[in-house]
Amino acid sequence: MFLLIDPSADNTIKLSLFSRKSRENFSQKGKSKDLLVYLEKFLQENDLNKDNIEGIAVVVGEGRFTGTRIATVVANVFGYLKDIKLITVSPKQSKNKSEMLDLFQQAQSNQYISATYSGQPNIN
Repeated sequence: MFLLIDPSADNTIKLSLFSRKSRENFSQKGKSKDLLVYLEKFLQENDLNKDNIEGIAVVVGEGRFTGTRIATVVANVFGYLKDIKLITVSPKQSKNKSEMLDLFQQAQSNQYISATYSGQPNIN
């Protein structure tokens, strides 16, 4: 199974688990700081655990700075610890699981991803 983390919506945790045959979506109001809590819940609801994740895609280029930053850090830590492939995708690409799976085939393990932001951070 592959995991998609989509931090593009404000105050919403959006996750997907997908393979060539299926896709399960999760959306919950919440803060980006709670991403790991909701990820664990989503995996349990699908009778999976972190060892079942073969790769992680993160939506970048839209959304808030902090949400995007947290999503990429979580993905990079998983990638490092589990030696899995990581990719970044646009919001449009995130809708097409075949395209994401093709990107995973081209990706290499042990490669970190970088966040791309929609604008300058607004830290006050």
